[in-house]
Amino acid sequence: MMTTLARGENTTLSHQRIIVTASGVDACTVDLLGFQLGMNEKVRSDEDLIFINSPISLERAVALSGDRVDINLHQVPAVVQFLPVAVSLDDSVTGSLATITALGVTLCNELEAG
Repeated sequence: MMTTLARGENTTLSHQRIIVTASGVDACTVDLLGFQLGMNEKVRSDEDLIFINSPISLERAVALSGDRVDINLHQVPAVVQFLPVAVSLDDSVTGSLATITALGVTLCNELEAG
């Protein structure tokens, strides 16, 4: 079953291994970023920021892998309560995210991804 979320909306996840990808864009148009946040909705340190120059969290729970973010909820520290994923426009692309009308994010479990 697919659930559609509006921008800024959130949901709970029923699977332990999740794959997040950007949809509605050409390859290399956007970059994905991940954040491990505590109850205060802040990162504990720079190691909780997952992006192109720091692609794997310290405990290997969240990792960038090409054009996707792999999340293993079993490995996420208990103090991490939120795992937002953000999209930014790649440096090689001019314009803004607002012009990409079909931009979306797709979540699937590891088994669905094949």
